[in-house]
Formats: sequence, C-alpha cells, structure tokens
Amino acid sequence: MSRRHRIRPLIFTAVGATAVAVLAGCSGTKPSQDAAPTSNTHKVHATPPPTGAVTTTQAKAIVDHYVAVNNKANATRSPKLLSTVEGGQLFLRSKADFEQWSTMKAADQRDYQRPFYYMDRSYYIPAGQSWFAVKTRGSRSKIASFIIFDKEKSGGWKCTAALALWSPLPKIDTSNHKLATAVNVKTKVNGLAPARLNQAYEDLFVTGGKQSGKALSLTNETAKSALKIHREKPTGRDAKLTTKFFTQQAAQEDKVYTLKLSDGGTLALAPTAHSSTYAIKPQFAGQFEITPLHDEAIYTPAKRMEVDDTFQGEVLAVLPTHGKASLISSEYQMVDSK
Repeated sequence: MSRRHRIRPLIFTAVGATAVAVLAGCSGTKPSQDAAPTSNTHKVHATPPPTGAVTTTQAKAIVDHYVAVNNKANATRSPKLLSTVEGGQLFLRSKADFEQWSTMKAADQRDYQRPFYYMDRSYYIPAGQSWFAVKTRGSRSKIASFIIFDKEKSGGWKCTAALALWSPLPKIDTSNHKLATAVNVKTKVNGLAPARLNQAYEDLFVTGGKQSGKALSLTNETAKSALKIHREKPTGRDAKLTTKFFTQQAAQEDKVYTLKLSDGGTLALAPTAHSSTYAIKPQFAGQFEITPLHDEAIYTPAKRMEVDDTFQGEVLAVLPTHGKASLISSEYQMVDSK
C-alpha cells in the first residue's frame, strides 16, 4: 500500500517461460564409416536456445511464496519478515508504511492487513537476465499491477517493484522463443534513454517539466499529477512566511528494468526519488517555526525552520520509437523527514 503526496497545511509557532530449442545444421545421408571424408562432410552443431532466469512454473512458485510471506508480514507488521521476500524501492515504501502505522486511519489499517493473492497473471521472462516481470491483479483490487522479481546474489528471490497500471500496458515482445527481451538502459529510444527516465520524471516536480521533463508527454494522468503537486504553493499567511520547492535525490536502488515492446519501443521501470522542502523565508528566520505533521513527526518530532521530506518510489513508462515518452504509473512514499 502506498500513499501519494498530499496538500500540506503548515502550522507555525512563534518563538518566544521454458525456451524452445532450435537446431542449426544440414540433414543428409550419413556417410559410411569406411568412406573417406569429403569436402561436403561436416559436423552438425546444436544452437543453444536462450533461457531466462526461471521457467513459468518456477516463477509462479516464487510469486506464490512472496504473497504468503507478505500476508504474514502485513498481519504482524514485521519489516524483518517482509525483507526476506521484498527489496528495492518497494521495500522502502513498505517499511515506511509500518513506521507510519499510527498515523493511518483504522479502516486503512484493517484493509492493509487483509490477506490478498495475485490473479490473472501474465509472466514476462527476459532472456539472459536475473529477473522477471508479472502483470497481475490483486484479489482486492480492480486495477492491474506490474511487478518485478529479482534474484539476489545469494540465490533468493525478492519482489523489488510494484506499480498499479493507471494506463494500459503495451504488448511486450515475446518472439524470442517465448521469452521477453531486455533493452540496454543506456540506449536512447527516440532521444530518451531508460537510465534517464527518473531524471525526466523528477523534473516535473522540480521545474514543472521545463528542462529534462520536455522529453515526456504531459497528457497522461501520472504526468498531470506530478505537475499538480509542483504547482501547489502555500496560500494565505503561509505564502507570506514560507517557501516550498522540490529537489531530485538519488534513489536508494539504482537498477532500471526494461523490456522490448512488440512495436519496437521500450517499457522502462526506474527507481526515483525527491525531497519536498517547506521552509521559513529568510526574512522571518528566528521568528517562526514549522510544526511537523504526524507522519513527519515519526522521524523528527521537533519544530524547526525547515521541513525536508524524502520520497522514494518507482516510475513506469513507455519509450516509443516515435513521439515523447508516456508515463504509465508511479508510486511514492515518504521514507524520512528532517
């Protein structure tokens, strides 16, 4: 479960899949062992088929195990247990949910702890990679999700990303022996490389899309939401006393996942992060302080001149062969406040 940015009133205090094998070679009559070799005689070599990290059957078992442990971890609010099957940016968000538990409404707490399972699964297993993706739907949701499972060096599997699909997922290319194909994250697709997706997305918060965000289409709901947050400014007395701005931060995890689409474009899922800063204007320094909200106070309860909230998350987008990149979804959670 993830919570998005919210409009924040400021409070002041005056200081007083299995691959199919393909054989390459020639067929013909087998020469006699007594016959002398001729120039037409040659060995037949089998071309090894491409393979993914798992078969579909193995992927199903990994997802089932994740769901079972996730349900138990949610019921007991155990980040330690959850960390055995969850990692990456997703675990940062989940851990923050547990940390901020006391700030949730009772109904949200009950919903969070209700068991779930994944339905209507489609597995996308890229050849030669350590991970696989699943398009699925939670049993308590009407919205499909796109999730990633990655293999650790120790051999274990963890779910590292999960995003709701607010826009349709394009058709993924599985023509390589029923396997998907990963794309080089540094290769530009119509001007934007997957490795730079997070920078373009965060620019929507930082500048309203005036710099690297120009590479993105702004007509989808994910982009509109980010721009709306960028435009939200303090009002009334708050506008006189405070300023608000966003700064791109380094995501804690840096792995970008990509899949080739059937039309030649690229589906990219990137880790992303930013900070949101609310500060007393310099001319009022020493006269006022900001009282943190309940979730911010979990991390730093003291009143202060400046409140810096750190958000970690993921963004999913289509990088087409023609036109600007289109955002499908993003998920964020505040993970710290200073």
